[in-house]
Amino acid sequence: MDYDTETDTYTCVMGKTLFMYRESKDKYSKHNVTVSHYRCEDCTGCPRRKECCKAANSNKPKELRVRKQYEQKRAASEENINTQEGVYLRLCRSIQVEGAFGLLKNDFGFRRFLTRGKRNVRTELFLLGLGFNLKKLWKKQQTGRLHTHLSVLSSA
Repeated sequence: MDYDTETDTYTCVMGKTLFMYRESKDKYSKHNVTVSHYRCEDCTGCPRRKECCKAANSNKPKELRVRKQYEQKRAASEENINTQEGVYLRLCRSIQVEGAFGLLKNDFGFRRFLTRGKRNVRTELFLLGLGFNLKKLWKKQQTGRLHTHLSVLSSA
């Protein structure tokens, strides 16, 4: 679907235009999100209807619900991720997080929680993280890298 910002319409693959016919509030969202409802003018006889429209009734036109605030936030997030700093932070995170899970599984032999219940699992995970961080600190101390950092420190 292609979106035209000037006319606030969508165009399907077959060239049919979907016009906005109403707006409503998303009653399940906590963030007061507005939902825009778009409907095709006429979908009868469309050869690609099965791909485009999931409605069981073949006489019912194609409808589309769009949450524009989510689209704006998604675009802003995409912009942040693709900056030079965003690429650097993603690189650092992928290195740090994947390695941590690998070490927990391989070195610590952690495959599953030994306790049941949210509070007990949280305590077990806290102790596992504490052990991991202490081992990391000990290794840094042994190799003389105690005051080195992978990324630039920022003041709070």
